[in-house]
Amino acid sequence: MVAVLEQASLRSAPGTTLAELRSIVADVSRHHHDIAVQAGELEVDEDTGLLAIRGGRELGLKPLALGQLGSKFGVPGAYLAKCPAELRAENLNHWLRENRYRRLLLRCDGDSVRAVLSEKYAPVDHSRVLSWLGESFGENATLRFELTEEQLLVQFVGIVARNIGGSDELTPGVCIRNSEVGLACVELSGLIYRRICLNGLIMSGQQGNWRRRHIGDSSFGDQVREAIRNLQGAASVGVSRFAGLRGIHVPDMPGLFERVAQKFELTKPQHEAIKAAFTVEPGDSLYAGINAVTRAGNAESLALDARRQLQEVGGRMLELAEAGSRWLN
Repeated sequence: MVAVLEQASLRSAPGTTLAELRSIVADVSRHHHDIAVQAGELEVDEDTGLLAIRGGRELGLKPLALGQLGSKFGVPGAYLAKCPAELRAENLNHWLRENRYRRLLLRCDGDSVRAVLSEKYAPVDHSRVLSWLGESFGENATLRFELTEEQLLVQFVGIVARNIGGSDELTPGVCIRNSEVGLACVELSGLIYRRICLNGLIMSGQQGNWRRRHIGDSSFGDQVREAIRNLQGAASVGVSRFAGLRGIHVPDMPGLFERVAQKFELTKPQHEAIKAAFTVEPGDSLYAGINAVTRAGNAESLALDARRQLQEVGGRMLELAEAGSRWLN
């Protein structure tokens, strides 16, 4: 189970300022620190399961960190999690000794290790990303976000909406994702926000998405700011493209959802969430079909990663429709 660090949700309308989010992140990270070590300096205590640093302190291993430590030496994390404490320590200590000169970066939160990463990993913490966003959007810009131990997801929604009929409004924006524990690079995407149902469609493709690995680069901030400018333009164009899908008829909507589930390897709960979302606002256009997918991205029954994937699938469907993929209708 991924610990949720803040109860804000991407299911809600934007209502948090960037300044408020920066304060939240600063509070959550107040005990974060890093330790660079050689593997030979580490030993797992067979009784307590704590990771001891030679001549120093003992640290607890969070589940992600345990899995990452094992994977560094080819030992599956799922296997380690099932092992009795004594056997787990024996396995890990053997490989720590065998790879004694390998350098590791321990990302810690107080007395717990939250991630075990390569020494080549150049951390890009949430606070740095948010400072770059402040230069692009301003401290008073409103947003919605979700923050867990594994990742931060932020969505900025613009102030100029396009009315496409009745009370249906689409607004361009930008989605930002970052992980401090090695699970994601810095990723920015164009966003299409539908105000009537709080749906967020995360754009894909070369024009709609930008990502960079966590490696040392002094120009990283400049690259992020340039990417934001480009993605804001791409999202504005995307609004028109998405609205145009209202004219594409889908004769078999359940069949479309089956094909989408297969193509994007969705889980059964995700598929069921899409079908449930469609009953809320049925229709016979590709626009309605994609909205069902992104509406499912707000499902209370799904975890953050599953919901984010559905928002991304909506973006992939938009991209494929533009490319003329006939299977969509």
